[in-house]
Amino acid sequence: MFLITINLNSSMKKLLLSSLVLVSASAFAQSKNFEGFSASVAIAGGSRTVTGGPILLTNNNSAGATMLDGSKSATGLALGVAYGLTTGPLLTTVGVDYVSGKSTVVNPATPAAVGSTSFDVGQRMDVYVAPGFMLTNEALAYVKLGYASFSGTAISAGQGAVGGPGKSGVLWGLGFKQKFGQGSPFHFFADYTAGTTGSGRSSSVPALLYVDNKVKFSTLSIGVGYSF
Repeated sequence: MFLITINLNSSMKKLLLSSLVLVSASAFAQSKNFEGFSASVAIAGGSRTVTGGPILLTNNNSAGATMLDGSKSATGLALGVAYGLTTGPLLTTVGVDYVSGKSTVVNPATPAAVGSTSFDVGQRMDVYVAPGFMLTNEALAYVKLGYASFSGTAISAGQGAVGGPGKSGVLWGLGFKQKFGQGSPFHFFADYTAGTTGSGRSSSVPALLYVDNKVKFSTLSIGVGYSF
């Protein structure tokens, strides 16, 4: 009887140990959702606005004219790499996105005789931090804050130009990620990002007139990601 009791206890210990291992493995797999390294690709569409302002002479006096705001849509690809880690109740993602696409934004002036200026606003590079909450074991909602940098130049319709609007500034946004299934390395995501650059100076050649302007942008990206 004593030996039978020992054997039963040993079997129960093995069963309990096996159960703990399975539970731990399941919990670990769930906690690893969106943690670690990931890569993503998305279709990105949105708008870019180059702000206007008073046209000034080099002595800061008014030239008697004003550049108006100009806007243009842009569509391209958004390629990203990111790393997610759990920080207390949050899952925080640190990432870098490259957003392709080029827009030629035309800013008219008033009076119209002054002419218009077109700005080539190029691709954008984003660096961000995105804290989020796990809504389920496979779904994550997040907000983001970071830094955005554009490439671009200014081209006057009449006489050429130098400089251009500010090319870097802040971004903010929000988004949602959903795994294709429990344990799947693939996920769907939708992300909205907006922001504005600092001021830059667009000057006519030979720099007799200038305008201080910014780029404001918004982008909606829809795509898929893969967790390594």
